[in-house]
Amino acid sequence: MLYRMLGPDLKIYALKKIKLKTLDAQSIAQYTNEINLLKKMQGNPHIIKLIAAEQDLKQRQINVIMEHGEIDLSERLRNLKGDMDENLLRFIWTQMLQAVDAIHSQRIIHGDLKPANFLFVNGALKLIDFGIAKAISNDTTNIERDSQVGTVNYMSPEAIQGNTMPDGKRDPEGKMKVGRASDIWSLGCILYQIVYSKPPFADARTIIDKFRCIIDPSVSIPFPTLNNKDLEDVIRSCLQRDHRRRPPINGEDGLLNHPFLRRSGSSSVVPSTTVTLANALAQIGDRLCSQGVATSLLNMFMSMGQAALRGSSDDASQTHRYLYNTQERRTDI
Repeated sequence: MLYRMLGPDLKIYALKKIKLKTLDAQSIAQYTNEINLLKKMQGNPHIIKLIAAEQDLKQRQINVIMEHGEIDLSERLRNLKGDMDENLLRFIWTQMLQAVDAIHSQRIIHGDLKPANFLFVNGALKLIDFGIAKAISNDTTNIERDSQVGTVNYMSPEAIQGNTMPDGKRDPEGKMKVGRASDIWSLGCILYQIVYSKPPFADARTIIDKFRCIIDPSVSIPFPTLNNKDLEDVIRSCLQRDHRRRPPINGEDGLLNHPFLRRSGSSSVVPSTTVTLANALAQIGDRLCSQGVATSLLNMFMSMGQAALRGSSDDASQTHRYLYNTQERRTDI
């Protein structure tokens, strides 16, 4: 169970209560693993901050206190209901990459990346939930799992069927070998969902159908035409069924250096001030939407803010005129 709590410093924190008496040994091990990994990643600005973790022997539960976030990416996308401004999209994509790169640099594979596992905290996007994450041994580049784990819509082909052996045969022990590239596939699925409003194989009717679509190279992934070809290219590069062809996050050919994150050939990523303001604007829009603000007024507000971020006087003047032409009003005021 997850609760909000008021700390002695009068700040709001998230409290997760884990009831041990209702869990099996594997589930307890996953929670213990999550706490240990959070401790290992403390101090990284892209990872949720662990405040404290203690075992309550009397209540037979573990209490985990973490920093509190405003909204996760999954809820953010549900509230969006339309195209996302590209500045905000670049901000979200950049911060997702930085968060996953942070754990990859510590030889950790997350294994269950999905929108709900990214949380907005004071304007920054942070990675949460390390329940099935696993560390890579120093002498390998992959981790081994005894079974398929993850959320189906974002699972990589190799997480479902396992990698083949050098001679083309399956691992005789049935181990699922996944590496950093498996997380890259999941990131690509999230970006695809942000752009196209649903994951790549969301229309498959059953889980078995989804498994088949993900692993079968004869099943093409639909890519409706985008105006921004760099955006389409970065999604395609992540969603290559051959894990060896997916790009890394860092490096000359890494996703953080992809042209999509650069403006008009500029060598610099979108300025942090711009993306932080874009994110703040989006959060305010979410709150207005949840409070029942009329759709036309909400769109007007978002358009004016985005126009200001772009510095476009033409767009700003159009939204200014729209303010005086709109006929829709809230009915509860």
